[in-house]
Amino acid sequence: PDHVVSTDVATTALLPENALPYVGRIDLAIDHHPSFERFGRENILRAEAAACGELMYDVIRQWGSVSQAVALPLYVAVSTDTGCFVYSNTSPATHAVAAALLETGIDFYPINRRHFRTRSFKRLKLEGMLTSGMEVLDEGKLAIVTLTLDMIAQVQAKEEDLDDISAFVGGVEGVHTGVTIRELRPGVCKISLRTEPGELNASAVCA
Repeated sequence: PDHVVSTDVATTALLPENALPYVGRIDLAIDHHPSFERFGRENILRAEAAACGELMYDVIRQWGSVSQAVALPLYVAVSTDTGCFVYSNTSPATHAVAAALLETGIDFYPINRRHFRTRSFKRLKLEGMLTSGMEVLDEGKLAIVTLTLDMIAQVQAKEEDLDDISAFVGGVEGVHTGVTIRELRPGVCKISLRTEPGELNASAVCA
């Protein structure tokens, strides 16, 4: 029989809707979040890792070498999980894994350009709407933005236009804590909290 594996998911509440039928049937759960709830039959947690891709790399290396076909998505996992290696938990080990993946010969430039240097016009319009509606508190250290279904419909944005949009507010100068409230469906919202090192404990606040 096939085995069910989850990666980079701290709790089953964060699984996408198409994965909900697997709740209670996950054979192996691999994660790096301190809030990981160990919901798999077997679990791998490395809370000090900046990216779940670091764990995946180590698991795959136990079976042998890493091909380019495997190295490319792993590199995407590591680079996106670390915000292109800028988050505070990025470590020498993170860079070592990235270097090992690059040494396989993958073409990393198009990936980095797509994820970190390119924005669609729809995304830019949404960011403008978020900026105009931003609520700033605590002398500019706390900022809250709300992304509604109506805003998404106005610009006819697709899911790829919303990728990692919760990181947007944290990029505003002076903001130490960024809160993004996204409406998923009428009456249901998802709240994302991003904090600077030494500030609020995001996991504790969300709990």
